[in-house]
Amino acid sequence: MREQYVDFLFGLAKNARLNAEIETELAAAQEQSQRTGKPARRFKDFTWRTRKSWSCERRVVAKAEWTGGEANPRFVVTSLASEEPEARHLYEKLYCARGEMENRIKSLPSRKRGNASSIFMLTAPPPTRCAPTNCGCGSPRWPMC
Repeated sequence: MREQYVDFLFGLAKNARLNAEIETELAAAQEQSQRTGKPARRFKDFTWRTRKSWSCERRVVAKAEWTGGEANPRFVVTSLASEEPEARHLYEKLYCARGEMENRIKSLPSRKRGNASSIFMLTAPPPTRCAPTNCGCGSPRWPMC
């Protein structure tokens, strides 16, 4: 994807292999949390490859968190190079910001959200039907008028 300058950052479902990768960080977070009585986080940046579905290794950022007396590991996969945002910044500032944006969008009143909740649907008027050759203003018809 680098050829088109498109990067991605997605949540990655946890599994036993991923959890094993952050065992040390999770133990350190547990020790700190039990010592301070507060939640504790550690981050780890590593390359990862699935056994079957991925064609190559990818960068994974792990959040090893101990909170409420239990482990709360989370993982994200990204195309951003490891020399770009460091692990904590990538997770807390970029990935969590996406979730915060989604929560804010969901909290906005909408006319008809349907099965999607995008800013376009919340702020733009419903589109009008296009004529076969133009949009009624003499412009050529484009896929989205």
